[in-house]
Amino acid sequence: TFPAWEICSDRVWGEVERTCGMAASSYHVLDIFALPDGTAKLDVMERRKIVEGMVKSAGPEGFKEGANAHTSTISFVEEAAVCFVFFWMMGGPFIVLFLLLYTA
Repeated sequence: TFPAWEICSDRVWGEVERTCGMAASSYHVLDIFALPDGTAKLDVMERRKIVEGMVKSAGPEGFKEGANAHTSTISFVEEAAVCFVFFWMMGGPFIVLFLLLYTA
């Protein structure tokens, strides 16, 4: 299901007009995290060439099931760092409060 704002918008990306509830004539997706490093520093035309080469498109039927599903590569160290920061931010204040209240 699509969010209501996407289906019922008068303009999509400022160029395609459609009425509420109509399906799009084509679909496009860009895996922004797969862009090469330094792409943002390129001039507009070079950046556009790279992006246009990486955009995946589908017709009105949409993408096939699982066509855009893939796992991202992340090392064990990166994953452990993310988990540590998440657990510290979510549980750290409670642990500190618990230690302050019950060890004094």
